[in-house]
Amino acid sequence: MEAFINHLTSALQELPDDNVTLEGQEQYGNIYTAAGIITNGIANQMAYELDKQSSYQDKLKEETKTLATQNSGTEFFQVRSQSLKERRTNCQVNLEYIQETLDICSKLYKQITGNTWQRYVKQDPHLAEKADLTQGKLEILEMLIEDGVDLTPEQKEQYAKLTAK
Repeated sequence: MEAFINHLTSALQELPDDNVTLEGQEQYGNIYTAAGIITNGIANQMAYELDKQSSYQDKLKEETKTLATQNSGTEFFQVRSQSLKERRTNCQVNLEYIQETLDICSKLYKQITGNTWQRYVKQDPHLAEKADLTQGKLEILEMLIEDGVDLTPEQKEQYAKLTAK
């Protein structure tokens, strides 16, 4: 693993970190250079793989619980038990390697860009529209309250949710 990490580090450090316009540099630093983009991409992929392996590890834990209730001592049970043990070990090793790679990429990203690496989170494309609708709904409910109108139970619930913070 150490050889891989050394090779990865060297390869990422060899990427151009100055292929950005002056305006881009002033606004974003080095995050949109080849080095920044590629390091960010690898880090995000490792974060994704870490989630997948963690889910797989949870699945293996559930499988272990199930297998524990089926202890029959048969050869089939022993084969399943050995397979499960190997898969659990392999999963743990994968998790450690993925985490180590993610940590290295995160540190390199900081060195390359000057920014702390942050995991990509898909944004709802309608988020602003929903926020506008929510604000509009709150304003309407407040106008009804100002006018002395009794809110319906549903409207009261909506108002409570919109004003709870």
